Amino acid sequence: MEVVIKRSVPLAVALVVLLALPLLSGCQDSGDVQGASKSIESANAQYKAFFNDFADLVDYVEKFFASYAHSVKPTTDQAKASMQDFRDRLQALLAKVGKAREPYQKVLAMQDVQHYKDYAELRLDMLDQVAKTGDVVARAFPLIEKAIQQGKVPDVNGLEGAKRELIGIEMELSFIEAQADQLVSDTHMKVKTTPASP
Repeated sequence: MEVVIKRSVPLAVALVVLLALPLLSGCQDSGDVQGASKSIESANAQYKAFFNDFADLVDYVEKFFASYAHSVKPTTDQAKASMQDFRDRLQALLAKVGKAREPYQKVLAMQDVQHYKDYAELRLDMLDQVAKTGDVVARAFPLIEKAIQQGKVPDVNGLEGAKRELIGIEMELSFIEAQADQLVSDTHMKVKTTPASP
């Protein structure tokens, strides 16, 4: 009876180890880490390339909204030219956002690179935030266009609200980026290039 017990102990230990191996391997990035890292670095580089343009654009439109949020009637030619310039620049920016999404989405389709997929999802959230700028403008510019047509002061509350939304987007970008950077630090991911902070 004693012999059976002695033999059963190592057998039980071996069985536990075998059962635990899938769980332990699941905690590691055992897939194409190099490919995932390369895709992420490519997307990050694209983000970094257009982020300064985005920051300048947001600053520009925030000031634009603020100028008409202080009971100032918009000058027709000036306001129309400013809005068209912004729309053109925003359209070009959103095209770059769409292109930057592709490498991150490629990572999401990979197997056994969960940390890299988590990182890619955070960066995609950042691109979604950038794209929200277009939604804010789509709601705010008509307020100015309507004021021009009527020769009145724009909806001050509406423009102030739009400005706050843009500030909120910038804050959310900073928050998500901090999460992404922390993920890299905690998991020692092989990601060399990170976007510039907003």
